[in-house]
Amino acid sequence: MRKFLIATWIIVIISSCHKKEDQQLIKNQLSMSQPDPIPPGNYWELRQTAPATLSDRSGMANFVVNGKAYMCCGYDHNGSVKKDLWEYDPVTNTFTQKASMPAAASARIYPAAFAINGKGYVGTGGPTVQKDLWEYDPTTNSWTQKADMPGLGRWRAIGFAVGGKGFIGTGTSSYGDLNDFWEYDPIINSWIQKTPIPSPARTEAFVFVVNSKAYVGGGYSPTNKTVYEFQPNAGIDGVWTQKANYPGQGSLGVATFATTSAGYVGTGATINGGFTFYKDFWRYAPTSNTWTNTPDFPGYIRAWAMGFSLNGLGYIGLGRDENERSNTGKIYRYYP
Repeated sequence: MRKFLIATWIIVIISSCHKKEDQQLIKNQLSMSQPDPIPPGNYWELRQTAPATLSDRSGMANFVVNGKAYMCCGYDHNGSVKKDLWEYDPVTNTFTQKASMPAAASARIYPAAFAINGKGYVGTGGPTVQKDLWEYDPTTNSWTQKADMPGLGRWRAIGFAVGGKGFIGTGTSSYGDLNDFWEYDPIINSWIQKTPIPSPARTEAFVFVVNSKAYVGGGYSPTNKTVYEFQPNAGIDGVWTQKANYPGQGSLGVATFATTSAGYVGTGATINGGFTFYKDFWRYAPTSNTWTNTPDFPGYIRAWAMGFSLNGLGYIGLGRDENERSNTGKIYRYYP
């Protein structure tokens, strides 16, 4: 009887060991067959290095159409002003050169841009101030000139779209900085003036859009940390409401992107006898009117970078650094 019990326990122990080994084997096989998990939120990762012709580019404009980002114009470290257009596809993680702006359009730096109904729009720009507007159609890879923006020609303005309309405002004209705003209707190809952003005028401001409201701040202005919310369809010509000041270090040339619930702002520079560059990043929550510090941008310090959102994720890249744009070609992706 005693021998029988001992034998039974040995069988149980061996069976248990085999069971655990089988379970671990299945677990290992499952872990190997599953795709890598999406990185946790509040996280940056290096995504791509831009083509050499873009790796030292600053003063560009960008817009997003059908899940792809388009970057246009700007100038290189030699001061050569451009009018080329590049498409970035986040799925294939590749850059593809597209049709440059046509011969009738001047090469330009610091233009404004926005996207409406599957088409991108690029207008204004410098250093010879412009007031023209050009429509890009990705399906035909072609450009069409549209109605000029009224008011003064300008560069270093901001552009955005809300509710099927495009907006361009602020910037610098031949007579100084501006605070006016204009709305473009692509259906009737015409412009109307909107309520200007409260004084003082500003140039090289930042902008992002959350829930059909635009948030504008920063720039060279003495009050360059102030932020205003713009509701284009409120009141007669739109309503501006002051919000919590931007707490970041840089005030001009900052990069932005937005999700459905928050705006993200960071990098940029200040000027005081020379440029000082930064890499801090901040999240703005419109519902609570608060800013929260997020992980610093992991790339080289820079200003005038390209910022955009694709499929709910943020992207930052290109721009100018303290070594005249020699280290800014890498593109980083942010998981909110």
